[in-house]
Amino acid sequence: MTSDKTLNISEAARATGKSVMTIRAYLEAKPSKLPNAFQTPKGKSKSWNIPLSDLVAAGLLDSVTSEPEKPLKSDPAELELRVLVATLEAENNSLRERLAETKEALARAERRVDQLLPLRELETAQVQKARRSFFGRRKKAEFETMPTTHLAE
Repeated sequence: MTSDKTLNISEAARATGKSVMTIRAYLEAKPSKLPNAFQTPKGKSKSWNIPLSDLVAAGLLDSVTSEPEKPLKSDPAELELRVLVATLEAENNSLRERLAETKEALARAERRVDQLLPLRELETAQVQKARRSFFGRRKKAEFETMPTTHLAE
């Protein structure tokens, strides 16, 4: 925690001109885009305290002023767009996380395949040996009716 001035989520949204949902998305991002933000008890719930320096570091404010500007956006179309942008940003972050997890799973699967390929080559050699042995003892007529179970032994 730093000793500079802190804002709650609503105040941070007003000061930055962003929506409350956008500020929440910044707080919930992994890793958090507002790393010095902290929660304090407020009745039965908790209230977020976001340092001004975090808002500047995240690029939400140009610089720290003594009192943040409070531009109230009352245009419904603009508010709707801000909500849409915040929703899309949150969805984008979620998809990025899923992509990273999928890439990780793919890398694990590729490593497993690399581990199993030599075993397959050994199995193939055993099957080939069994096949040579089977064909060496049988007549050509039996070759055509050879059961496939012998190959697996």
